[in-house]
Amino acid sequence: MRNYVIYFLMISIAFLSCRGRNNESTPVTKASQKMTLLAKVNNDTLRYIKEAFYDNQKKYVHKPLIELLNDFAIPVKSYIPIDSGRGENHYGLGVYLDIYENKESRYRLDHYKKPATLIIHFENPIPMITVDKLLAKDKLKWTDETRDFYSRQIVKDIDIMNYMK
Repeated sequence: MRNYVIYFLMISIAFLSCRGRNNESTPVTKASQKMTLLAKVNNDTLRYIKEAFYDNQKKYVHKPLIELLNDFAIPVKSYIPIDSGRGENHYGLGVYLDIYENKESRYRLDHYKKPATLIIHFENPIPMITVDKLLAKDKLKWTDETRDFYSRQIVKDIDIMNYMK
């Protein structure tokens, strides 16, 4: 009889310890959420950019660009400033963010392959002289300095590169 009691206690303890483990939830991190969304769209980067940022732009409009950059699951590799192109005192109105190096982006555009480019327009124009100084240093590569500079800009509008052949 004593053996049955010991056996019953051991089974009960094992059951309770397993049951406790099942009730614990795995912590959800921001990184795991980002990767889950990317996996949900079968690693289709254009679809990821559209669903995560273009369709949810209300989350980022009128806020610093850093909020969007922090949610980006794919590293930005290159960028192109959006230039007003008017007169001597022209301004940077926004930026194209690309997940490809500049050479690959141009190839994709020239060969009508889906670009994965996010277009960000800023609320306040930036003097192009400031943007040109940054361009001279980074040559369109998305560096830490570039990220720091643009991350303070307030987002006015978000769009995606979209064209049809």
